[in-house]
Amino acid sequence: MKFQPILTWFDERTGLVSGAKQCHDRKIAIDPCVCPMKLMPSAIIFCVILQAVSGFFLWSFYSPSTTTAWESVHYIQNDLSGGWLLRGVHHYSAQVLVFLLAVYIVGSVFRGLYRSPREFVFWIALLMGCLALGACLTGDLLGWTGLGYSATKVRTGFLQMIPIIGYDLYKLAIGGPGPDF
Repeated sequence: MKFQPILTWFDERTGLVSGAKQCHDRKIAIDPCVCPMKLMPSAIIFCVILQAVSGFFLWSFYSPSTTTAWESVHYIQNDLSGGWLLRGVHHYSAQVLVFLLAVYIVGSVFRGLYRSPREFVFWIALLMGCLALGACLTGDLLGWTGLGYSATKVRTGFLQMIPIIGYDLYKLAIGGPGPDF
């Protein structure tokens, strides 16, 4: 099979294939002293799924226009049955996701899991962390309130402090050459 070297490389870095083979017939023992770092991937996956499901339902009621964004968020928050709960779950699970990814990445650095054979998983977690931070940044602006606008303006302003690539990242974050969104 000509894909065998690629699959072997992928399995060496992620352990997905060999892990699935090991989990197939494994009996689960209840251990009261489970390391929290072993639970992190499951918690991260749970938060990602929670974000996707709650985000889908919020998306179905949201209107992405400067004239109707505030009204659609107000409708979700106050008039839609359970909308306040859905919006709260989405908001807080996003914050928890960023926290879990940060703890996982820092723990991976301290435990040396960024090196071979698990560097692929580390880089995926790092990419997910950057995407989660970006999603939280843009999510604050979706309500199109004065507070959300000001907070996003301050947060994107910090990008200009990064040497060499800061201004380009700022232009990317605000969606154009600036100075406003």
